[in-house]
Amino acid sequence: MGAMDQDFWLQRWQSQQTGWHLEHPHVLLAPALQQLADPPGAALVPLCGKSQDMAALAVRGYAVLGVEFAELAVAAFFEEHGVTPEVRQQAPLMRWRGGPWTIFQGDFFALPASVWGEVGLIWDRAALSALDASLRCRYAEHLCTLAPAGAVMALVTFEHAAGDDGPPFSVSQEEVAALFGQRFAIEVFAHREASAELLHLAQRIGRIWERGYLLRPHALRGSVPTASPDGPAGA
Repeated sequence: MGAMDQDFWLQRWQSQQTGWHLEHPHVLLAPALQQLADPPGAALVPLCGKSQDMAALAVRGYAVLGVEFAELAVAAFFEEHGVTPEVRQQAPLMRWRGGPWTIFQGDFFALPASVWGEVGLIWDRAALSALDASLRCRYAEHLCTLAPAGAVMALVTFEHAAGDDGPPFSVSQEEVAALFGQRFAIEVFAHREASAELLHLAQRIGRIWERGYLLRPHALRGSVPTASPDGPAGA
């Protein structure tokens, strides 16, 4: 991420303008996991903040790897879960480790390559939608390059009429297919309106939908890239 993006998110955490944070696991996490056999390895949560999804993944039995730039968010996560982490430098990031969680504080794009070998599941709840178009391309390329061959991905994006007026940015099915279709077979598993739950955002950018995708490596599916135009409604 560029310095401007890092400064933006740091200011949001410092001013407690964190309206994207949910005090409960995301509603689409459970149905996504129900459709995936628990793969070997850890669950990676990019741009994790202090997401409760990391607690839900740990309950499911995953070792959880988070990546987050804001120290405030990382410290808050461990404090809220009553865990005193061990904090050490794993250059160029800081590694916070406690219980089933390891959170790397720093730039997502600087996550050490050695860490990626542990990953079996990538859970992206709106991390992609937090990035502008140029960074979305870089983000997807980074994931596709470094994710282990058998890793699967569950992705939740925002869609809204405001388009590039973000974050959160609107990410279409066509863009998801363009970003990830060469590496993954793409299936829509949910499509739901989230305007009421994200009222603070809806007041600014209008009605908001969330679309959930399951991305499986082609080697596991033996199929061509697909993105169903209308997945079943989410919970």
